[in-house]
Amino acid sequence: MEKSQFSKISDLVDLIEENIKDNVDLELVADKVGLSKFYLDRIFRSITGKSIIAYVRERKLSESACDLLKTNLRVINIASEYQYKQEQSYIRAFRQMFHITPYQFRKQRKELPITTKLDLNILRNTEKGLIVRPRMCLKSEFYLQGMVEEIVHSENYKESKCTTNAKEWYSKYLPTVSNSINEKVYYGYVTYMEHSEYSDYYATCVEIKERSNVKEPMVQYTIPTHEYAVFRYIGFHSPYEITYKTLYEIYTATDLWIEKSSYRRAADFHFERVDLSIASDDYCEVDIYFPMNMR
Repeated sequence: MEKSQFSKISDLVDLIEENIKDNVDLELVADKVGLSKFYLDRIFRSITGKSIIAYVRERKLSESACDLLKTNLRVINIASEYQYKQEQSYIRAFRQMFHITPYQFRKQRKELPITTKLDLNILRNTEKGLIVRPRMCLKSEFYLQGMVEEIVHSENYKESKCTTNAKEWYSKYLPTVSNSINEKVYYGYVTYMEHSEYSDYYATCVEIKERSNVKEPMVQYTIPTHEYAVFRYIGFHSPYEITYKTLYEIYTATDLWIEKSSYRRAADFHFERVDLSIASDDYCEVDIYFPMNMR
């Protein structure tokens, strides 16, 4: 049975740790993990916000900082252990990351913000992808224009109605929007109904520069300034292959996190954001924004 993508990311992190004092060959690591170098780096960057090379560099420097305190090795020897060919290259990299030289750190023993081994507890495995533990952000007021329809959950389960509507929106209606900001960025705007367990309003949208008068069936929304919990779903498939089952897995995970967190929902809506410019037949990212405030 083929390994899950979660297992492959776990293998990647372990391989880096096992070879932390060696030159990490990304081509070789990718081959051992079973993904292309490009694909592996893309997933890793989406999870962590940094490239594999940047992560490896930060891990090496963080481990070397421990050696500076725990051993009597000379700086030039520590630099060599972590594959720096010249002491000055190591000192420069150390100072760039920590804003202090290795010599100053060893003498002053200041507290340093280090990069530790990636904690895979930030990830939740799903059938076709990964869900990343949320980040918090403040997003200012913005505007959406699109088409809205009441979506009955049982029908969406059978027919993937939201995905069908999104395809129709892009082919038929999006070209008529004259003041869109970025046609490649799709928004799915969900408004909760009184009986939300049965159905919700779902609008297929694009962000617009400002509101204006529009004719039916077009609608516009003003999304007020909010603090959001943003969950990222990384799917190893086309964005057009997102099914109700996929969404059910995502929202089960998000609901569980919200229930256990110190936050609560602050509004009767949330929205999905998909950057189609980075999507392909075997990759997509969906960021889901929930308005939040403290309990």
